[in-house]
Amino acid sequence: MSYLIKKTFWNGYRCGCCHQKFEPEETWTESLEAAMAVIPEEQPEQGDFGGLFEVQVFDGSNNGTEIGSGKLSWPQGCGKRASYARTNWYGFRTLPDGTVESFDKIYGNKETEDETWNQIIERLREKHNQRQVAQAQAALEAAQQKLDSLETKTDGGT
Repeated sequence: MSYLIKKTFWNGYRCGCCHQKFEPEETWTESLEAAMAVIPEEQPEQGDFGGLFEVQVFDGSNNGTEIGSGKLSWPQGCGKRASYARTNWYGFRTLPDGTVESFDKIYGNKETEDETWNQIIERLREKHNQRQVAQAQAALEAAQQKLDSLETKTDGGT
């Protein structure tokens, strides 16, 4: 059987306005072992302008079932600093004996080692939301002071 390998590369930017993935490169191989060897268990090395974003391996049959993958992820909606500081590389491989081997590596999480990726995202979003609320409250207070000042000037001038 043949196996289709799709490698998707990206430009390295993690913000929504700049992030861009490129058309996948497709290759075929006859060996399951060779196809699975293409999926790195550790996060692929990234250059100045991105690198490997995702690898997918499909069996060459008519149904084209995905039998392996590796994908890069980072916190979204948590602020730029959190997005660039933490990375998740996760995926799975189908071994020749039919068993599935999964991997899930978290990079850059300095707070605690025993959090899952979803717990990290939730914590970072909560922290980001608290910062936004504090900024909004400060802006509201400043606007209220300005309004009070203008009302005082208007009342005093009449």
